Amino acid sequence: MLTSQPASQLQFGICYIKYKLEMGNVVYKYAFKAINQGGLTSVACKGEDTAVCVTQKKIPDKLLDPKTVTHMFPLTKNIGCCMTGMLADSKYQVMVCQHEARNFKYKYGYEVPINVLCRRIADINQVYTQNAEMRPLGCSMILIGYDDELGPCVYKTDPAGYFCGAKACGAGVKQTEVNSFLEKKYRKKTALGHDETVQLAITCLMSVLVGRL
Repeated sequence: MLTSQPASQLQFGICYIKYKLEMGNVVYKYAFKAINQGGLTSVACKGEDTAVCVTQKKIPDKLLDPKTVTHMFPLTKNIGCCMTGMLADSKYQVMVCQHEARNFKYKYGYEVPINVLCRRIADINQVYTQNAEMRPLGCSMILIGYDDELGPCVYKTDPAGYFCGAKACGAGVKQTEVNSFLEKKYRKKTALGHDETVQLAITCLMSVLVGRL
């Protein structure tokens, strides 16, 4: 015999679900704001045979050794990443990413493809948005690499668990300006050589930082 759920329990369930949804939205809104707290901007571009990423390098304290401050990290032999956002969260995510890459190679006997690695990190980020005891990481990861089948690749993932491949992308404080600049350039010309790709990334970063589009 089926019994209907009491009205008080039903109302509590609806309120609880609504509360969780609202808190989830607030939590990863703070995570996206945390990406901009460092005041950094990163740019990644892809050409015919090259993938390149450039970012700012700010030294927060004059007593620090500039050689030890970086936002770029190697993940595998053919994949690297540029982190934008909170440095502590960035280093933790890099450690997780390197661990996942090593596990994949140990299990399957070859290097992890860049799209598989990015999807795995996005899946881990998405889990953080489902549990109240885990906060999303306040950082954005841009992966660049060279794949034997896909060629040069640029991928990006964010604290909400979204990831995608791109011809070019930006992250950080000036992300909107970076995307506008790159859309105009790639609309005019899509076939970029090595030197042109590097020059485009540097020019884009310099232009948005001084406010010239």
